[in-house]
Amino acid sequence: MRGFRLRQTRRTNPWPDAGGGRLGRALLALAWLSCALYFLQVLNCTLTLRDDGIQALGAWRIAAGEMPYRDFFEIVPPVSMLPTALTFALFGPGVLAWRFNALAVGLFLLWASDALLVHLGTGRTLRVAGLLFLGAFGVAFWAIPSHHWYADAFQLAAMALLARGAGSPRPAWTAFGAGALTALSCFSMQDQGGYFLLGLGLFFFPWIPDHAARKRLFLGWCTGGLVIAAALLAWLLPSVSPGALWDQWFRFPLAHYKEVASNSQGLFGGMGLLATFWSDGRWTGAPLYALSLSGAALVMFALPFAAPIALLAAAWRRRLPRETAGLLGAGAGAAVGCALHRWSLTNLNWATPALLVALLAALPRAGKERPQGRGALLRGSVAALLGLIAAVYGGVLFLEARRGLTNPIETPAGTVHALASSEAAELRAVVGAVEEYVPKGAPLFCRGFLPTVNFLTLRPNPTRFNLLLHPGYNTDEQAEEVIRSLEARKEAHVLVAGDVLRGTPVEDFLLDHYFPVWSGGPYRLLRRRPEAVSPSPSAPTATDPAATPTPPRR
Repeated sequence: MRGFRLRQTRRTNPWPDAGGGRLGRALLALAWLSCALYFLQVLNCTLTLRDDGIQALGAWRIAAGEMPYRDFFEIVPPVSMLPTALTFALFGPGVLAWRFNALAVGLFLLWASDALLVHLGTGRTLRVAGLLFLGAFGVAFWAIPSHHWYADAFQLAAMALLARGAGSPRPAWTAFGAGALTALSCFSMQDQGGYFLLGLGLFFFPWIPDHAARKRLFLGWCTGGLVIAAALLAWLLPSVSPGALWDQWFRFPLAHYKEVASNSQGLFGGMGLLATFWSDGRWTGAPLYALSLSGAALVMFALPFAAPIALLAAAWRRRLPRETAGLLGAGAGAAVGCALHRWSLTNLNWATPALLVALLAALPRAGKERPQGRGALLRGSVAALLGLIAAVYGGVLFLEARRGLTNPIETPAGTVHALASSEAAELRAVVGAVEEYVPKGAPLFCRGFLPTVNFLTLRPNPTRFNLLLHPGYNTDEQAEEVIRSLEARKEAHVLVAGDVLRGTPVEDFLLDHYFPVWSGGPYRLLRRRPEAVSPSPSAPTATDPAATPTPPRR
């Protein structure tokens, strides 16, 4: 009953906070409003031709009636694609429906983070700073409805319900909801979900002091998770074999994705990139942006070390119950485990929500008996640092996004914007070429990592592979399957990044059966020859390094 007494105490006598009262509520409301406006401003101005298209093209294919893992190859579970697929099915595939889902998951992520901090008694000052920081470097940093963001949001919401359920004598529906959210996180990002399950099993459930409450919470949690798992598998398994799910969810990622060369950055590789940013003088064009981004990067690189230390200290000094510290540690550990294969600023950005919540919840709280002292200084310093970085970075990027609105790119899927005028010009040229040479709705295969082009031009991919990076990522068998698909769809055009040079089966096939109809920058648009021709004896045999795009950041 210890957890129940703690929960009752929090209800009737919440910890006082320096940011409480009317001022605290006003600051909290202002933080929420700022995050919402910031998301709306920058959401459509952070576009790339690579990772942006993974979720969009997968969701579009599902909305069109295709079944993932059977009709198209995908290495992540389907949950993160389903909300976007639903909006596409209801309103048609388009940029607005796509970005709406990014906005929704961004606000849900902020709500889940704040809800957990509220239940754990974190003061409003730290909550305001946390919201501002997560708003600036959360979904707005990677403005697509990514499987990473869905997994983060589901896990944080599950943690909030588990923390509430651990202190309740009747946690049935709370536990059921936590289990459902946990399963949704597993079916959004399988490795992060697996780490979270392991962390809960080791550090949360065994430490709940009341045996009867622990049993009820665990059974309700398992029931909620099994219901979601059964529903998703009932949708998939009639059409997709268990072997295909095993291959695409586990075997292929473990054998291929984790070993790509760009993942081998080491623990300090990201810091090296940050040092290069300053040493080569790129910061001189935007010093405020450079300072704030560097500050955020340092915070993100410090969080995987600072959050566990703070949690251990809070548990040791009994500022947090052991089960609560274990719950926060399970979420933080899952986020870090998912980033270990690529210790980059982007992957640490995806890990930041759980780590930051753990740190803020573990900081010393204000109390009537000791309202001042080192704890107050620490809280104030952390809040000031996070707020200052977020305000400067967010303000600069907000203004850049305003300027980016002057670079519209009209596409069949809707209008998008690019912060850089050079990027806007490049994308306009690619979309214009596809519109000119590829009939509306006709198939277009984008060799490399350009699935965004398929979605923006609304030209379907005639193969099962939304991206093809061969050699180095896709297998020889997958490359041969692409060739067979293109042979069967002779009307399909092909877009490539870089020159097509002999050396791999797909490149050889393209040289023998296609000819260029348009060239712009690094891009080439190819059309099928009327008749197959013999290979040219003078064709080069080396593989152009520039023609191998960066592997996807999963």
